[in-house]
Amino acid sequence: MDHVSPSSQHDDMKLKLFVSLTKPGIILGNLITVIGSFFLAQHHSFNMSLFVLLLLGISLVIASGCVFNNIIDKDIDSLMLRTADRVLVKGLISDRVALRYGIILGGLGFLCLLNINLLSFLFGLVGWFFYVVVYSLWAKRQTVYGTIIGSISGAMPMAVGYCAGGNHIDSGLILLVLISISWQIPHSYAIGLVRKEDYINANIPLFSVLYHTEKVKFHCLLYIIAFTILCLALYLFEYVGLLYLLTMMLLCLYWLFIAFQGFSHQNVKQWAKRMFLFSIVIISSFSVLIALGY
Repeated sequence: MDHVSPSSQHDDMKLKLFVSLTKPGIILGNLITVIGSFFLAQHHSFNMSLFVLLLLGISLVIASGCVFNNIIDKDIDSLMLRTADRVLVKGLISDRVALRYGIILGGLGFLCLLNINLLSFLFGLVGWFFYVVVYSLWAKRQTVYGTIIGSISGAMPMAVGYCAGGNHIDSGLILLVLISISWQIPHSYAIGLVRKEDYINANIPLFSVLYHTEKVKFHCLLYIIAFTILCLALYLFEYVGLLYLLTMMLLCLYWLFIAFQGFSHQNVKQWAKRMFLFSIVIISSFSVLIALGY
């Protein structure tokens, strides 16, 4: 019979705590878009060492940002049901240790990106700065436009992936950033509607909380229309092929259909959950399709 020592179990638990600080779900979600944008810029060529360095670098940078966000949001996390069990809230890791951990992760991540090219490093830095300093320290708590400001940092991983693959700024990069921003807002507004009570308890001035639900639904619709137009533009600028166009337009039409349904749907949370879940489906499909390029 195998015997696991108490010290080994303690080490495993400690490791899990440090991993949870980095918000692995957020890292994984971003990696999907990073991979798609990297392959789009590579134009069907492939550099394995560059690819591995990109995945490592951007993962570490995002992890660092998430650790700092955990430290900054410790007070409001304790007020929300969804986040009340986070590591720092429960005191399982000290803020000082978490701070050092975030610095080390960021330092290693930025070193990786700098070894790819300067553009990847700079876009990674912009993303980290906007997420940690502009969004977490200020916008999230002080303005109803926090989601829009935060979406800038959310678009940067895709920019990093594209620059790692192509090392240049062009219309493709601009379109990817705008696509990411226009996708994030209805995605985030839907989360806000689902978790409305949590945000009220934490006194976060979220658009989905402060404004009437019908106005939130209308804004979701507007951003999905923008997302659709921008996805079409990626084809019109000849970055992708017919398979992408047909698939994405069908998916966008269905997302628009869900958005329109919101105006007659009686159960707001049920509709918002559907919006949120399909937003994940559509951005994942988008990432796969731009990676294929057809």
